[in-house]
Amino acid sequence: MENIKQMDTSTIAYNYAIAKKLYDSSNKFIIENEIEQLINKQIQFILKFTSNYNTDKERFEKIKEVFFKNSINEIGQLGVPLINIENKLVPVTTINELINDYIPNLNFREKMTMVKNFISKKNDCIMYSVIIDLKKAINNNKVNDFSLKFPMLNINSLLNTLNLIEKILGFNIEETDKCYSDLNGSKELSYSGCKPLFQMMQNEYEKNPTISPITLCWLWHPLVYGVPYQDVVKLPSNNYVKKLSNSYEGNIKEASESCIGIVYRDYPIFPKLSQREKQFLKKMGKSTSVEQLFEKPPWTPPICYMRPIEPSSFTVNLQKRYKKYFVSNLSGHVMIFIIMSQLFNSIDIRKIILASIIYMVPYNHSIHEIFQASKMMGMNYSYDIKDTDLDNLNKFLNESNLQPLDYDTIYSFYNEIVQRTPVSKKRISRNINTTSINKTKKGGRKIQRKKITSKHRK
Repeated sequence: MENIKQMDTSTIAYNYAIAKKLYDSSNKFIIENEIEQLINKQIQFILKFTSNYNTDKERFEKIKEVFFKNSINEIGQLGVPLINIENKLVPVTTINELINDYIPNLNFREKMTMVKNFISKKNDCIMYSVIIDLKKAINNNKVNDFSLKFPMLNINSLLNTLNLIEKILGFNIEETDKCYSDLNGSKELSYSGCKPLFQMMQNEYEKNPTISPITLCWLWHPLVYGVPYQDVVKLPSNNYVKKLSNSYEGNIKEASESCIGIVYRDYPIFPKLSQREKQFLKKMGKSTSVEQLFEKPPWTPPICYMRPIEPSSFTVNLQKRYKKYFVSNLSGHVMIFIIMSQLFNSIDIRKIILASIIYMVPYNHSIHEIFQASKMMGMNYSYDIKDTDLDNLNKFLNESNLQPLDYDTIYSFYNEIVQRTPVSKKRISRNINTTSINKTKKGGRKIQRKKITSKHRK
């Protein structure tokens, strides 16, 4: 245990060691099983929503539309769902094949990508319309009928979402289910087949996207206007409280290829890319390796394109004082995962938080950014910034009735990472935040940090 004090808790190596060993532990299978349960509930929801479709093929096409994207977006991508038959990847053709053969054989990242893709423009109006249906059921005293139709949904969470939407709008949600002559509601219309306001707004947005993605349909997972921290950080108004909380700004145009290469070389992705991922990336014209030495997926991680606002905000300085590794602002992704998971029955949100650590640390977020964000969502009240990330994680695992990580194992792996990381004698041109190059003096274990000066962020 004394060795633990020698670890620099503010480094990427420290967070990588913890996240990787969480993935390698027996806990991973329990966490991954929860992710599969959530995916299956999401699919059952789409199937129930499309029960009036004429054929299973039409229902399957709707599932593919929601969960699979023919584009590269953030961590992970799926393209067309493929399964291995006689050592050849072939498209999935039925719903049963998708549920029984495809999903169980996905790697951890692919499963998390499916969960994430449920939050998409192709699904937004489905969820919003179901929330409208719940309001109608309340008005007609038919909530039990609604529950029987959608047994996988958590009615209490849906009610909270409904109330939040009406607080945001300032009027009853039913008004958005009516047809109007324009988005301003100048004249109410009533004819068969007319598009309700929420659908008309979504169609207008898809034809002429605005900088902000907020539409009526988007409000089923309202990250802005629904989470106070995000309201402060994401809204455009400049004020003193925002300056306290807002830590980072994006600068994707200056994202350095050398930074991306270094990150994936020294901190290899886990799990490794599957054959499905490689085939999809090749189809999209993207390379996944560098001289066959290590996998370099074509994702641009926030660690390479987010940088601290200068001068450093109070939040950045606070994290420095407590020796925290940090990548970006608090994790909006884990907030979204929590909001979404709460809408389904019998999902253990604690395991969703742990899955988020495996999925996003250390490239997109730090352990602190995930735990603090989850605490804001009413989870993990025991988290304390004063404690180390490993102490906080083990406390969380104990509270979740899961096996805590072994301190000596973490230290050994951390030290291995530090020892193998090359000592760089030159500044690396990258747009990276306070994360540093770990160096170890020959024969010693003291870790030095090479600071990245402002001129190397230009």
